[in-house]
Amino acid sequence: MKAIYAALLGMAMTVPVHAAERTVKTESLACNPERQFHLSERIRASGDTKALKAFTAGALLAGTCVALKPGATVFTAGSGQDPGVIKVRPEGSFKTFFTSESAFE
Repeated sequence: MKAIYAALLGMAMTVPVHAAERTVKTESLACNPERQFHLSERIRASGDTKALKAFTAGALLAGTCVALKPGATVFTAGSGQDPGVIKVRPEGSFKTFFTSESAFE
């Protein structure tokens, strides 16, 4: 029992205290690692809808990406390596993902 409590306490301590709550404005994909998010953006920018649907289905099943729907609440956890990329933690999740800052505009 002490081990479970210690694990839960450890996970709670990894969540940034200064995390700001934000609301998703446009449907977006958030991925971890960041390179996975960049791959999804390149596919989306190419205009190949069939490839984007296949990528999205595989990434969602694998758990490397999550779909952010308008109205969803996320907590900011920093920024990505590239400008315009933000690190977020969806409400109810311990895992962080990278997405575009434009999803919140």
